[in-house]
Amino acid sequence: MNKEQLAEWMKKEHAKVAELAGHLREQAVTIPSGSRVDWLKELCLRFDHFAAHQRRIMALKEEGGYLTPVVELRPTLSAQVELLRRAQDELRRLMDDLHEAVHRLEPDDNLLIRDCCTRLQVFLGHVQRHDEHENHIVLYTLTQDIGIKD
Repeated sequence: MNKEQLAEWMKKEHAKVAELAGHLREQAVTIPSGSRVDWLKELCLRFDHFAAHQRRIMALKEEGGYLTPVVELRPTLSAQVELLRRAQDELRRLMDDLHEAVHRLEPDDNLLIRDCCTRLQVFLGHVQRHDEHENHIVLYTLTQDIGIKD
């Protein structure tokens, strides 16, 4: 994908991630004091929707070499790109752990529900920072003038 396509794709996908993260965060911060059966089903549904989207994006990024244009235009950023790739692997592992935790919750699990919801919020913060780091690297790469001025 060329640099314009990359920028547009990232803009669109990050907006969708932010939307899905907002829905999940909203659910995680509104733990009901009464019956949690329906709330827990909705938490699982929102997490699964977010996770499916994240996994799809991660697969597309890995398949298409989404930051290849960055490294091609700015070889000095290759270490930063590698950090992003490693962080993506860690995000996947965190997501796998959270998937298991969310789906094991029972409606009467007071401490486990609060702990899991806190972990979800921390995870969403990690995803947001990862996306911001990606955006900064791509923005820097695509907007820097690499020509020589007279």
